[in-house]
Amino acid sequence: MRRLKSFTSARNKVFGAVRPLPEETVDLASARGRVLVEDIRADRDLPPFHRSAMDGYAVKAEDTASAPSRLKVIGEAVPGKEFGGVIKQGEAVRIMTGAALPDGADAVQMVEVCSELDGVVEIRETVSAMENVAPQGEDASAGDIILSAGSLLTPAAIALLASVGKTEVQVRRCPVIGIAVNGDEVIPPDQIPARTQIRDANSHAIASRLEQAGAEIRSFGIIGDDESSIAGLFSSIVEVDALILTGGVSMGRYDFVKNALENAGAEIIVSGVAIKPGKPFTFALVEDKPVFALPGNPVSGLVTTELFVIPAIDFLKGLEKPGFTIMRAELRGEVKSPGERTAFLPVSLGWDDGVPFVVPLPYHGSGDFVNFAKAEALLVVPAKVSEYDSASIVDVVPLESRSWRSD
Repeated sequence: MRRLKSFTSARNKVFGAVRPLPEETVDLASARGRVLVEDIRADRDLPPFHRSAMDGYAVKAEDTASAPSRLKVIGEAVPGKEFGGVIKQGEAVRIMTGAALPDGADAVQMVEVCSELDGVVEIRETVSAMENVAPQGEDASAGDIILSAGSLLTPAAIALLASVGKTEVQVRRCPVIGIAVNGDEVIPPDQIPARTQIRDANSHAIASRLEQAGAEIRSFGIIGDDESSIAGLFSSIVEVDALILTGGVSMGRYDFVKNALENAGAEIIVSGVAIKPGKPFTFALVEDKPVFALPGNPVSGLVTTELFVIPAIDFLKGLEKPGFTIMRAELRGEVKSPGERTAFLPVSLGWDDGVPFVVPLPYHGSGDFVNFAKAEALLVVPAKVSEYDSASIVDVVPLESRSWRSD
């Protein structure tokens, strides 16, 4: 009997076969979620000048040594404008957050401990040199690398690019992923099903998740339960960077995907994984392009997408390590598992007095996407573990970008 690959072994096989896509140049508006293939350097010091970190008064720190101190207000410094003058002993300048520190000043005292009347400000507390000031070059000096090749361009990274005037960047190309659904019983969502038919939910769910991960989707629709239809799909692989096919991958009489892969000359790298749900998951290379054959049950399809496809997209995008998160949390409730395969069970997330916790959800197996739609994470039950008691500390895979709720 063929031995199933372990979860870890299967993931390593998939990731070892996926290669980054070629590079291209994109503008700043299109850069979010891409991966850099060049180092980005600061074109000037950051901050570019001594900058006030508070609304208040720019002063010489020594003038406040015997606070309360009374200083003459000689003007106002605002962001984006040069003050123009020089602060002398016994003087102060009203200053706003983000404004350049006037010449002669070496500190800012916050407005909350100051009182101004008739052009004189009373400083009620002492301030130290450079207090409430962001020094020039504190974050980076001109010429420093502020983003390295291989960095994911998050919104914060986009802010850095804009701050150094980098309006075009070299990045890995966005993955184009083809999705097809296999099954004579499957019809489009806008049609009325006969009693034994089902509407296509898989392709829409998976496409939504892949778009969230930064992929562009190419739909190949619904194909029939026969080898010729599947073979025709594989001939279209030149149009995409990777292909996902759901259904037809198990061991039934009408499951033709593996035969079609073999007939197409595919290199089958993973054929079955010791996980629940998702055991039939298959991964192959057709003309050196990744093909993910996912189980047809909707929960199995989404779980294997999360465990295998999403991290593989990270590799296609050029990330050296996939963005796969495993967290530790307290289990509130009991969980039982057959124990022969690594199980991934739907749970809700919570946060209680600094402690993350998860609560098992009602679940009737890999066809139960009604209850799975409520899941915020997957509880990982390793192979050979048959149960977890309440209050156990467990591994959890958060789904999508769900956040911890506070109870």
